[in-house]
Amino acid sequence: MIHLGSLRVCFVVTLGLLIATENLSAGDAKLTATLKGHTDEVYALAFSPDGKTLATAGQDVSIRLWDIATGKERFILRGNVKNEKLNFTVWALAFSPDGKTLASSGHEDVIRIWEVATAKEKATLKVPQGVIRALAYCPDGRTLASGCTDGKIRLWDTGTDKEGATLSGHSNAVEVLAYSPDGKSLASGCYNGVIRVWDVATNKPRATMWQHTEKFKSIAYGQDGTTLVLAGADSRVRLLDAERLKEKAIFKGHTDCVVSVAFHPNGKTIASGSFDGAAVQWDIATGKGRMVYESKDDGVYCVGYSPDGKILATAGGDGLIRLWDVETAAKPTK
Repeated sequence: MIHLGSLRVCFVVTLGLLIATENLSAGDAKLTATLKGHTDEVYALAFSPDGKTLATAGQDVSIRLWDIATGKERFILRGNVKNEKLNFTVWALAFSPDGKTLASSGHEDVIRIWEVATAKEKATLKVPQGVIRALAYCPDGRTLASGCTDGKIRLWDTGTDKEGATLSGHSNAVEVLAYSPDGKSLASGCYNGVIRVWDVATNKPRATMWQHTEKFKSIAYGQDGTTLVLAGADSRVRLLDAERLKEKAIFKGHTDCVVSVAFHPNGKTIASGSFDGAAVQWDIATGKGRMVYESKDDGVYCVGYSPDGKILATAGGDGLIRLWDVETAAKPTK
């Protein structure tokens, strides 16, 4: 557990060298809103492309759409079928690039497509077997990628809602997906710690796979498309060269599994959330971490920046969504 009242030594590994930096410091983040409505743990959040709406979902099966300007709940989406053999969990959310559609997947074998304006379910996309763990829209809006427990990545035509190509290569459940900002590459990570980057034009692996000893929980591209940030069970946040899949840096400070990471739109800052109850912002250039939030009782399971970079949203074990003034949270250490 990382405590705000104390300081924990933070290290950065750069180009294979371990360099001690300043202590992970207590931040002075300003909490601007706490959104209440979920009755259980929250595992997924996503901002709409215009930044006006935040979608959240988790253990209570509901998907909630929040008005960022007012902090009020706009809609509750309830379409994921309860199954006594499963955990009722919604694992993944993704807005289409035009913001008109929201895709969700849970502990079932379908993707649910929602019309954001009406909160109506407009389509269900069914996979042959397994549970869908990850979703990502291609930036051109024409394709929705899904990662499944059968190790396959399925590409769906958003115009017809039909399944197109299937990417095979992972030997275990695909847990994370992310498209590069230019839409030319798709990064995927599976339960056994393998990362692959796929060429979207050919559906072939673009880079040699990268193998880790721990399973991954989150992946994201930087805005320039040259860097990937990864998070996983070893409590570290890693930066990889997106083309060669070579390690560029490792940020250490969390004391438990890191389950969510996000790049700030400026490409200079990363946010992370962990089972240890901490949400941290990392300065990529210096490796310094500043605490945004810490809970003594509940993990932070998801983090995400608004498209304009002004808000950081965090959510987790207590079912609350917190919105933070990032300009305050990221104030330089004196």
